[in-house]
Amino acid sequence: MELRDLSMEWDAKVWEQSIGSSTVQALERKIHILEKFYIFGEPMVVTGFLMGNPFLVDLLFEAHSKIRKHFGPQANTCLEVVADPETEDSQKLVAYVQTPLNAPDAINRLHELDEEWFLDAKDQVGEVFLIHVEF
Repeated sequence: MELRDLSMEWDAKVWEQSIGSSTVQALERKIHILEKFYIFGEPMVVTGFLMGNPFLVDLLFEAHSKIRKHFGPQANTCLEVVADPETEDSQKLVAYVQTPLNAPDAINRLHELDEEWFLDAKDQVGEVFLIHVEF
């Protein structure tokens, strides 16, 4: 187990003790449902990140419908936890939209998604969640 994994596990345990096990169980159920909508790049890492950042869970349900609206049902979205290159010990959750669209169309749709929804959502969650496209 990597140090990063231990840190997330510790954060989840502290958080669980502070809010109670029933809330943690509800959060775990929601994350399990999200696994049906998204591909979790490294499932344990993504789950640990979401347990430590529970405010992202409901946002991800909303993001799924917005991504499907803009990119269509054929697009898959992969969630990955990545290190922030600008700051040490900081991580972000990135949703990589995998689309068969060509690059200009995919970028245009990402800009539409940003304008319609994501820029406002990003104001609520800060820089901890990003959406990118892969084509």
